[in-house]
Amino acid sequence: MFVPKEQEFPDGNFPTCSYANPEEKNVFDLSIKLADEVGAEVCIANDPDADRTGMMVKHKGEWIYLNGNQIGILLLDYILKNSKNIPKNSAIVSTIVSTPMLDFIAEDNNLKIFRTLTGFKYIGEKIREFEERKYDNNFLFGMEESIGYLKGTYVRDKDGIVGAMLLSEMACYYKSKNISLIEVLENLYNKYGWYSEITYPVKKEGIQGSEDIKNMMKNLREKDLKILLNKKINIVRDYKLQIEKDYINNSENKLDLPVSNVIQYILEDGTYITVRPSGTEPKIKYYIYTKGNSKEEADKKLDLVLNEFKEYMESLK
Repeated sequence: MFVPKEQEFPDGNFPTCSYANPEEKNVFDLSIKLADEVGAEVCIANDPDADRTGMMVKHKGEWIYLNGNQIGILLLDYILKNSKNIPKNSAIVSTIVSTPMLDFIAEDNNLKIFRTLTGFKYIGEKIREFEERKYDNNFLFGMEESIGYLKGTYVRDKDGIVGAMLLSEMACYYKSKNISLIEVLENLYNKYGWYSEITYPVKKEGIQGSEDIKNMMKNLREKDLKILLNKKINIVRDYKLQIEKDYINNSENKLDLPVSNVIQYILEDGTYITVRPSGTEPKIKYYIYTKGNSKEEADKKLDLVLNEFKEYMESLK
C-alpha cells in the first residue's frame, strides 16, 4: 500500500483538494499520480471522518471511477462468492434510492432485501430490528448509493474503514485470479442487466422556489399517474401517504417506513424514477435508473428519460 506524501498526515484544511469528498474524481489526482509511478492499479480514498469510501480502478491503461452503486454490487458479489457459512435468512439492507440491481442479486442468491429511507441511520436501525427479532433475518451487508457500506455489525453506521479493507481484499483477490474489477462489474451487468443512473438536483431559490417545489410534489401526487413518459407504470410508492400501488397485480399495500415526502415510480421497461425534495436545501432531486441490454442502450435511455422528466416536472409548478 502506498500513500501520497502530501496526504500522509491529517490536515483539517485539506489543502490537497478543493472538496474532500471521494465522490469527486479530483480527490484522486495525487493518488493516481503516485499509482502510475509505482505501478498500482487501484486507488482508494476515505472522506475526512472515514465513514465513506471511494475507488478508482486502472483498466486497459485508463483510470475509471466507480460510483457508490457499482462499488456496492461488487462488494456484495464478492462477499457472496467468498464467504463461508453465510447465515440462513441473511438479508441485505439498502435505501430506496440505491440501485435496483440489488434486488435481482438478492433474489438470485435467496436473500431478503430491505429498503429504507435515505440515511444510513435507517440501515443501522434495521440491524437492531433483526437483533430484536422483529424480522427473522440476519444482517449480511448494507450500502447506499452515496459511497457508504457496512459489513458486519461492529458499528451501526456506514464504515469507511471496513469499506477500504473490503475493497483492498477484493482487489487483491481478483488480481490473484488475473481478473480486472471492471471485468467483474461487466459480467454482473451482463447477467442482471446494464444500468445507467443519475441523481439530478434542481435548485429552486427563494420563496417562489419553495412554492414551486411544494406545487410540483402536490400536483404529482394528485395526478395519480398510471402512465409516465409514455410508459405504463408498474408500481408507484408514495412514502408520504405510505402506500404502494401495484398496477400489475391490481393491489395496494401499506409501506412500513417512516413518513417522507418521496414518490417513486417503476415503469414497465425497468426505469426507476424517484422524486425527493431536499430537507436542508432549496432543491428537489430526481433519482433515475434506466436498464438496457448494453451500456449504450441504458445510457441513451437515461438521457431521454432525464430530459423528458425534467420538462414534465417543470410543467407541474
